[in-house]
Amino acid sequence: MIQYLVNSANSQDANDLSVVYTILVNWNNSIATITCLESLQPLLEQGVQVLVCDNASTDTSADDIATYIKESELSAVRLLHNPRNGGFAYGNNVGLRVALSDPRMQFVWILNNDTQVSASSLQALLVHLRQNPCLGLCSSVLVMDNAPMTIQACGASYNRLLGTTRHLLEGASTTLLTDALQPLPAADYLVGASLLATRRLIETIGLLDESYFLYYEDLDWCTRARRAGFSLAVVANSIVRHVEGSSTG
Repeated sequence: MIQYLVNSANSQDANDLSVVYTILVNWNNSIATITCLESLQPLLEQGVQVLVCDNASTDTSADDIATYIKESELSAVRLLHNPRNGGFAYGNNVGLRVALSDPRMQFVWILNNDTQVSASSLQALLVHLRQNPCLGLCSSVLVMDNAPMTIQACGASYNRLLGTTRHLLEGASTTLLTDALQPLPAADYLVGASLLATRRLIETIGLLDESYFLYYEDLDWCTRARRAGFSLAVVANSIVRHVEGSSTG
């Protein structure tokens, strides 16, 4: 069963961010990607490395992002030019291979490019992964971009008979996350718009399955992680704003 975790007692476990890589996949959406990078800037100043994987955009996205990185002097951000649009899993895997080539990397944060984050979004995830060696993968609570007090997803369920998925607590108030009397629904998997994975998990279960062009790659990764003996968790105080449906490649 996927755990729901809340505030950790020792936030100092999230102080060293130089071992974290963040991956964004872009396809024809430089505005969203640049907005996400702007929200990541406080974390860049603390040592986080960012890889923007452009999936062969057919517009001016790659040039726009490159210009933004140069003009903003973001030395911790690298733009990778993928030769084709192989989908979300493919784009992330390009970044995962680069991250794995750095022996200092211990955690990878997979983010949709249409998200906006705060420093606490990452720190809350990182604390739990560092404190609990059984955890291999944590996700944030996603909230509506235009209504940040409204939950978009707090984990997700999977109907094995119908092959359908459903975001949990979609449309509910974020106050539910701190209500000790309100039980949270059981999740089957973590939503891939904001996932923090350990190096050990990636090296154990492998990269994302590129046969999933868009959607279901998060369900597959979570399933493989649990079969390999890893625990998974939704971290209730890691909040990420998400424009659902904007990230398509």
